[in-house]
Amino acid sequence: MRTIVVGGGVVGVTTAYYLFKEGHEVVVVDKATKVGAEATAVNAGLIAPGHCFAWASPAAPKMLVKSLFGEKTSIRVKPTLNPRFLWWGLQFMRECTTERAAINTLAKMHLCDYSQTKLDEIALAEGLTTKVSTKVCCTYIATWQNLNLVWAR
Repeated sequence: MRTIVVGGGVVGVTTAYYLFKEGHEVVVVDKATKVGAEATAVNAGLIAPGHCFAWASPAAPKMLVKSLFGEKTSIRVKPTLNPRFLWWGLQFMRECTTERAAINTLAKMHLCDYSQTKLDEIALAEGLTTKVSTKVCCTYIATWQNLNLVWAR
């Protein structure tokens, strides 16, 4: 079967890899001239389980307001009256509770762990060398309540 994968980033290339392994004839289409040049490059191609906190957190609304007034924050928004943007904004704000931030952070951590496992499997199967850093990134948890939320998961 012939399959076209749109996007030459980490997701597109990985999708193409597994489709090829299943016997598909795969073509990857991307606007960039090389693989991993867009969003994947911005993240430096890293899988970082130690840095997987959720952006939607109790601190996010304050950062969003600051960004509206031109302050450089890690979360920046250009407001628009587009109904899809407004719907996204409402959904994002719903996730900005302590409990939802803990749940989402753990989900991201599990996704990072899964991704690292898959990368290791591909590297082993294809004889690739990957660069691995064992440096640890710690996230400070300010209250016992937050720590208990993380441990409860």
